[in-house]
Amino acid sequence: MSQVEGVRITGPVQGRHADLLTPEAVKFLAV
Repeated sequence: MSQVEGVRITGPVQGRHADLLTPEAVKFLAV
């Protein structure tokens, strides 16, 4: 997954689930 795709996914996710967006979750999404 490219960084751009990651940003498109994590952008909306951060808005609704910022409390769930832990470093581990970021690593999982970045894979």
